[in-house]
Amino acid sequence: AHVLVESIGQGARAAGARRVGGVPEPLFEGSDSEEDPEDRIERERRQEQEAQDQRQRENAQTACDLCGNALLDPVRLVRCRCALCACCAEATVRYVNRCPVCGAVVELRKGKAVSDVQELKDFLAEHESDPASSLGGELREQRRELKRIRDD
Repeated sequence: AHVLVESIGQGARAAGARRVGGVPEPLFEGSDSEEDPEDRIERERRQEQEAQDQRQRENAQTACDLCGNALLDPVRLVRCRCALCACCAEATVRYVNRCPVCGAVVELRKGKAVSDVQELKDFLAEHESDPASSLGGELREQRRELKRIRDD
């Protein structure tokens, strides 16, 4: 948008505003639709870096966004990006199609929440199979809890 300097009571004749052919001259050159190629490249690079950083944070998450326990068989809701352990997903998303953390509508397929957490699942599976991992111990405990929920 073109910015014009106006002062109360003086209209477009405020200090610093010049008239060109009777029309106030904009303070900034160019239009919003023009983007410098270098700025566009920098913006795209920054957006890609932010997306990559977000993916890394998501793939390193170990705690459920709802209960705070270890993420066992995690579900990352695709619309809101909240991560739930299987226990929380079983107990909530299965019965209502809203995220129990933020309230966003949950996308369902065949009665299950749509999730995209394969990398996170692989990361957690490594820890669960490691008897020395404290996270693995939490995951094994969560697995027992999940079995109890599903058996009820």
